Amino acid sequence: MSLTHRSQSALEYMMTYGWAILIIVIVAAVLYSLGIFSPSSSISATVTGFSNLGSVAAQCTANGVLRINLGDSTGYPINVTGITAKDSSTGQISTFKSNSTVDPNPIIDVGGSYIFSVPNVCPPAGTHYSISTTVNYTEPGQPLPGPYTSSGTISGTVSATNLPPSVPYFNGVNAYLYSSGTLNGLPVGRSARTVTAWFYATNLTSSGGGRSNVFVYGTTNCNPDSMFHVYINYGSAPNIVMNAWCTDTSISGVVAGKWYFVSYAINGSSTPNGDTFQTGYTASYGGNLVLAKDGPYNISTSSVSGIDIANPYGSNYYFQGYITNIQIYNFELSQAQIQTLVNEGIYGAPVTTSGLVAWYPLNGSLSSYLVSNTAFSSANAVFTSDYPTP
Repeated sequence: MSLTHRSQSALEYMMTYGWAILIIVIVAAVLYSLGIFSPSSSISATVTGFSNLGSVAAQCTANGVLRINLGDSTGYPINVTGITAKDSSTGQISTFKSNSTVDPNPIIDVGGSYIFSVPNVCPPAGTHYSISTTVNYTEPGQPLPGPYTSSGTISGTVSATNLPPSVPYFNGVNAYLYSSGTLNGLPVGRSARTVTAWFYATNLTSSGGGRSNVFVYGTTNCNPDSMFHVYINYGSAPNIVMNAWCTDTSISGVVAGKWYFVSYAINGSSTPNGDTFQTGYTASYGGNLVLAKDGPYNISTSSVSGIDIANPYGSNYYFQGYITNIQIYNFELSQAQIQTLVNEGIYGAPVTTSGLVAWYPLNGSLSSYLVSNTAFSSANAVFTSDYPTP
């Protein structure tokens, strides 16, 4: 074959297959940008862009929340005033904007970072995504404070994790979900019930020891109205104490910096001393339930003084940390059902709506949880999207 014929054959080959090769290269580039070829795409994201925001990390969760960790490499403290995110595949647009109750005016110091939650933007679990994100911020105190923007793209695969967009933080304050006379049908007396909640303590130290209440359904004193409360004993070896009808169950080993699940259930037997109650906790997110106690107890009370969270034990020792996802049922959940709540984690939905008499996800503005005669307000709790996750 002559040189001319070989050149003509090569040219014909390129003309025939060149477009196909180009299309394959383009498709491969798109798939790579979506994180499909990344072995860790299911648990992390590929982040590009975001000038002046340091090292940016992100995660898309199964319930639509984009968790984005923003840094600051501007050389000056920055105030993030808003975040806008758009999923390229669905066109879904969502925004995060600081307000008086969720992340009020979050300032990121030079070299520091802050985690923000943008709700309702991520597609379902296991879905590949590419989200265009714009961060609005100012540089307070500088001659040219802005506003400024920084944009980038976040891509990967949505994880199976469910996380709330925000949770409340308590620091030396007291809050009531209900006070006396506003129980609105919650179980009292010998009625069967189950109470569950998640909490995370940021501080377990106190001069001279002491204790703090995390959650109270009833009163903190040992009397017929003392239905159930959870408190933390401070000291050299802090421990969780769950008290039901003046009977304490103590579980050692509690530490600051972990999410804990607590539960309490009674069957509501009408026979004197015929009731059994079960209390339990888990030492970490997704851990196994530890059954603390079973036993017969005589229940004679017919009232309850209120439902308090983060209230002091006596006049001192306020709880410091996060409390979220409080659920109350009018029957005794089984151990299997309680374990399901443990496995679901801090954003787990109720295992059933039948018999569910109160659910406080505590994942939004404070106004969502205000009831009559409540002290649960912005004076005693601050909602934040920058909460610890497992």
